[in-house]
Amino acid sequence: MNLAFPYHDPSGTFNEALRRHLDRLQSTFDVLCIGATPPTVAHNAAFIAELRAAGCRVAENGPQTTIGDHSRSALRLAVAPAGENQPIAFLFLDRVLYAMETEHKEPFLADLARYQDQACMVFERTPAAWATHPASYKEVEGMSTRLGELLFGRTVDWCPCALLFSAEISRGILAESSNPSYAVWTEWLLLAARQGAAIASTEVDWLAWEDPFWEQVDSQAYRRAQNTDPNQIVKRIHMQAPIALVLAEPRFRNLTIRRQRL
Repeated sequence: MNLAFPYHDPSGTFNEALRRHLDRLQSTFDVLCIGATPPTVAHNAAFIAELRAAGCRVAENGPQTTIGDHSRSALRLAVAPAGENQPIAFLFLDRVLYAMETEHKEPFLADLARYQDQACMVFERTPAAWATHPASYKEVEGMSTRLGELLFGRTVDWCPCALLFSAEISRGILAESSNPSYAVWTEWLLLAARQGAAIASTEVDWLAWEDPFWEQVDSQAYRRAQNTDPNQIVKRIHMQAPIALVLAEPRFRNLTIRRQRL
């Protein structure tokens, strides 16, 4: 199994944590495939070179590229070699390292291994994981879930934090993916469904809210502040609006969504 992720860390916030866990990650995954953002390429170049020297595959994305481009570049690296057929775990680096730095490490690695044979897999948050987030996050993200229910008659987390795809499904996704925004992962799930893959899912505790850990703040106080901050709610809405538009695209009209809860 390959691990792929977009990589935005121009200030090197995650450098030391990634160094600490690189050996374990490389012993767990066949290869780490990284889609570096332009600011990261410009300002964290020495660490990118270090990752390359350690055997990671890194795509250096140029100016004017988007989060959609950065995500596709990482996924493309994961399926690039001729004949390579490993499944692909696609996550955010801060989520990966949060799990590796906490009590969630072993369940996180075990879950990825357990479900790696799924053609299309969404890891969803358990009630306990959701309880660590500001309540407004769940409320706003739930809007796109409800829109998907109205359109497709199925409940899917269309704003996923962790995905698994087979190499075959990944290649099909890359052939058609074009979304520039954070809604690219919604697009990928819909493209996987259009290839005939069932969208499998399971709930996991390791998708607890990672921000307080990295900010080194009291989680309860930080959650309360975020929950009542209108700017944070607006930020979530700006992330959800493109998801709603992807769900409504003509190419996905009348799409049959098959679900499998594990």
